[in-house]
Amino acid sequence: MWSIGLPTKPPGPDYAPAPPDETPAAPTEAKTNEAPAAPSLEASPAVIDEIVRRVVAQLSDTVVREIAWEVVPECVERVVANLTKEKVAEKN
Repeated sequence: MWSIGLPTKPPGPDYAPAPPDETPAAPTEAKTNEAPAAPSLEASPAVIDEIVRRVVAQLSDTVVREIAWEVVPECVERVVANLTKEKVAEKN
C-alpha cells in the first residue's frame, strides 16, 4: 500500500487545525487577480525549429506504434488464415 505521510486514523476530538498564516498585506500593495508574469525567454528560430522537430519525432513515433499495435495483429491474422486456406486447398 502506498503511503504519502498522512495519518492512518482521523484525529481525535481534541484536534484543532493550525490557524492560517494571515500576514497583513502592506497598505501600498494592491491585490489583483492577475497571475504573476512568466519570465521572458527568447529563443532563436533555429532553437525553436529543433524543439518542434524533436516533439514531432516523438509524437510521430508514438502514433506509429499505436497504429501498428492496432493494424499489424489484424493483418497477421488475415495472412495466416489465407495461408491456411491455401495449404488446405492444396491437400484436397
